[in-house]
Amino acid sequence: TGKPRYRAVVNDILSYVQRDMLHPKGGCFSAEDADSLELPTHTHKKEGAFYVWTKAEIDVAATKVAANAASTLSSAGGSKKLGDADLISRVYCDVFYVKAKGNTDLDPRSDPHKEFVGKNVLIRLETHAQVAKRQKVEESDVDAIVAAMNKELFRVRAQRPRPHLDD
Repeated sequence: TGKPRYRAVVNDILSYVQRDMLHPKGGCFSAEDADSLELPTHTHKKEGAFYVWTKAEIDVAATKVAANAASTLSSAGGSKKLGDADLISRVYCDVFYVKAKGNTDLDPRSDPHKEFVGKNVLIRLETHAQVAKRQKVEESDVDAIVAAMNKELFRVRAQRPRPHLDD
């Protein structure tokens, strides 16, 4: 299609496979377990624990991104006015449909076991242009916020217990 959005999705998928799904001795793992521990000290695994986020976790990440705004956002193409943690959180939450009570409200089948209460699966329902218009920022600011927040959340997630790989 030649559309940059589709290229970005393909690049993200290939990066994931190369980073997380290749066996050190060759070959690929077939899947990641759906369940993992929320914290290393827990003994009960929860579905999706490695990949879901609370609104509070997003806010903490936004505070860290805002503190580093001069380097992270401006180098990613965003304006320097983006040192505002509330704005960063608001935009990111808007892009990924993050809500304080969790975002499994789109379909009652999304959380049949009630394991995602207060948790959010990052899901894009609108374009960056639509979010930029609603939040009264430039689309390049939305792009920069998403890039900086994704980098910070990836760093935080790397500290969580990983799901097991199925071979």
